[in-house]
Amino acid sequence: MGKTLNSFAVFTAGFLLAGVASAQAPDTAAPAAATSVTNASNAFVTPVVTTEYHGALPLATARISNEFVEPAKKHQSYETGDLHILYSDKGEVVLSRLPGDAAGDPGQLGFRKVKVADDGRTIGWVETFKYSDMVPGAAAFGVGFYSSGSTVFHVDGELGPGMVWFWEFMEGGKQAVVVWGPGHGGFPDDYELYDTRTGKLLAEAETEDRSGTFASDTPAWAIQAQSDCGRCAER
Repeated sequence: MGKTLNSFAVFTAGFLLAGVASAQAPDTAAPAAATSVTNASNAFVTPVVTTEYHGALPLATARISNEFVEPAKKHQSYETGDLHILYSDKGEVVLSRLPGDAAGDPGQLGFRKVKVADDGRTIGWVETFKYSDMVPGAAAFGVGFYSSGSTVFHVDGELGPGMVWFWEFMEGGKQAVVVWGPGHGGFPDDYELYDTRTGKLLAEAETEDRSGTFASDTPAWAIQAQSDCGRCAER
């Protein structure tokens, strides 16, 4: 199953900037230049995302101490507000929802299932979008990763359908597994392993049938993810 990989630069305190970038911002409070480049390996690049910082970029010794998602504002059509990430050095990073486009796509509606990795520096979340023009409500069509002071990466499912059934960190936060499957019925059929520092797809495993059964040579990381998921195969 093909996926879209979008990487967005993060910037320093006091600024409200945006850009599509492959470069990393420094892991200090020093200002970072706003670069805007297109990653040639991407099949599709979402136009622009805004990443807002309150306070300085987290220092190398800072760890994520808490996180919370703002509730949606009254009379607004989106599912949630921004994602706040609080650090042990009193810094705070606020990540905005991915924007819509001129064609009327509302963009990202919300953040769900936020998790902090064991390294205390990496955080991830499920991104929800409009399910379809025919079916109201938000659905889990993407996952985002942020390694403190670095780059925000977004991966999304292939259309028709590719919903997030489950995701989790591995290797202390260096890697993450995303499990993709249908929106209704059955079991997920695609397990993908990502490098959270680069957004690179490292490996992929697919199930053989609608019961979620793997082939005999399935890698250990996929078997572990299926076990942790609990609902990703027949029991």
